[in-house]
Amino acid sequence: MEALNKDTTRARLTITRDKVEGTMDWIPNEKDGARGTLSGERSRGEELILLYSYMIEGSAQTETRIMKIENGELWMKKGPLEDPNGDGNLRYVDAALATYSASLPAVLCR
Repeated sequence: MEALNKDTTRARLTITRDKVEGTMDWIPNEKDGARGTLSGERSRGEELILLYSYMIEGSAQTETRIMKIENGELWMKKGPLEDPNGDGNLRYVDAALATYSASLPAVLCR
């Protein structure tokens, strides 16, 4: 869980072989947040390619999330997102240019 400026983000993951499932909540201070599920797979090393399905302000949305596990923390790639098909499914504009810049202490169940 990470609390920054009274905003909270928390994740819980279960990793079985290369399959990953879990939940992630983003709870900002004084505004609506997002609560949802993560599902996907572990690729090379500890990189996780996940689909985050969540509700925000009463609307369902999905978003690609790339994460990795390092030193007991869950690192999320940050970068510009786009909705190329206009269907509410956000993807990285260029995942290769996104950087790991946010870490969360995470509950990991293997």
